[in-house]
Amino acid sequence: MIRKGVDIELNVKPVFLALYHKASYEGPCRFGSGDALKVGFDKHLNQELYKGFVQKCEEKFHEGVKVVNPVMIERSDDWESPEEWFETLIEDRENVDLYFVNLGLGRSDILLEFAARYDVPIALDPSLNFISGTAAALYNRGAEVYCHFTWEDMQTQLRVLRARKAIQKMRVLTLPRFNSNTALAGADSFNNLDEITSKFGTIFRPRNLHEFLDQMTPAVEGGNPTTPGRETLDINEDDMREIDEIAEKLMGGACVVDVKSEYVKSTIAAYVLAKKYLDALDCNAFVAPCPDACSTRRLNELKFTFCMTHSLLISQGIPSACEYDVAAAVSMMPLMVLSNSSAFMGNTAPIPMVNGELVTSALPTLDTAQIENLEDKSNLYFSQHSPATLKMCGFDQPTKEYGLRHFAFEQGFGAIVRYDHAQDAGQPVTLARFSGDGKSLFVGKGTIVAGGGFDRQNCHGNIIYRVADNMDFANKQKKFGNHVPLVYGDYVKEMVMLGEAMGLEVVTA
Repeated sequence: MIRKGVDIELNVKPVFLALYHKASYEGPCRFGSGDALKVGFDKHLNQELYKGFVQKCEEKFHEGVKVVNPVMIERSDDWESPEEWFETLIEDRENVDLYFVNLGLGRSDILLEFAARYDVPIALDPSLNFISGTAAALYNRGAEVYCHFTWEDMQTQLRVLRARKAIQKMRVLTLPRFNSNTALAGADSFNNLDEITSKFGTIFRPRNLHEFLDQMTPAVEGGNPTTPGRETLDINEDDMREIDEIAEKLMGGACVVDVKSEYVKSTIAAYVLAKKYLDALDCNAFVAPCPDACSTRRLNELKFTFCMTHSLLISQGIPSACEYDVAAAVSMMPLMVLSNSSAFMGNTAPIPMVNGELVTSALPTLDTAQIENLEDKSNLYFSQHSPATLKMCGFDQPTKEYGLRHFAFEQGFGAIVRYDHAQDAGQPVTLARFSGDGKSLFVGKGTIVAGGGFDRQNCHGNIIYRVADNMDFANKQKKFGNHVPLVYGDYVKEMVMLGEAMGLEVVTA
């Protein structure tokens, strides 16, 4: 089953810690007059306040946040803390991602003990005007606590924690050839996947590249060369029909098709097989090598590249990265969850300017035609690659105009999606990438000014955007890697908060 990160819900348990008095009196722990001082009034009021608290949670929690089993704990002015309270609070721990707590005077000790016992994430109701004291006590005891003074900021925090959960729930299908950590042709990904699992919670499930390639065509009698006698996921007759349907729909919706139908189908075969693998292994992200796989000569033999696979998976909310860039795939996940849109992964680099002239000599493959007439050519940056996606403006938005071209210049195989990002000029973009050691997070932002490569083949589709200072951006990016995924929209605040919630150093540009 493919459990998409964009479909993940953050399970939040509302907790209302109440206080009632057993006698009628007035003092520092009780204020009021008349009926408010009568025995029983507190309990009645607590019920009304509790209902209002739960209702507000249901109203304020946005899509992707689920209210789970609200509970009220009522303490008397005897200051008791029976064990059953803590048993009640923790009984559904496995289904709770965050405890959302409303409390007042004389109840903080309950929360402190709960946090010390169970080490669970806690957020304090922003409706309260004295929560900073309790927050400080929790902070100083090493608890994971979130204290915001407006509902808007708390809603942002919940979105961030949902994105973190999506990273924790990632199950990445990898197809190594030589090295399961990094590709020989791209060494800037994660140093060690076991360490990333330990730090992030992300699971990596490698499968042999050659087995995958053998299964891209119907099984041969006696089993495939790499899996003799075994039942495998080989493309079958039903898959062939699905491939035909996908190819027909994709070509029919394109404004231009500059690739043979047979090569569209051979390319889509990899996508269909990847989906079968993802489903069978309960994975929700995918990475495959490019140069490392190319040198097997199997890509040429089968007449495909993985570009289309990445494009179609990402367009469905499934992170997918070429060149075996696992770090890029993991970096895509929070961006896609926060933006509810597909991400673009590309070679990311500045377009320097010296003496008022753009320096493009070091960028021989970059299509700069659309920026030559820009009045302002300062602080330009670009991202360039083949896997353009179809849902940059949102998974719930109509697909904009796209084209189909081919990867291999001479032989014409390897169908790829082309999208003209120039049509989205003025759109803000957010870029992010985790460091190779998993200790830091780079976050950048820009504004689209142009796009290029729509009419070109190979890895030449690009987005050109302006950043605040492209040399500062480049000097910070160089410590994180070549591929820096991006999404449309400004999510810098959320990504910075994500890094903080993950205990990472955050570098911004």
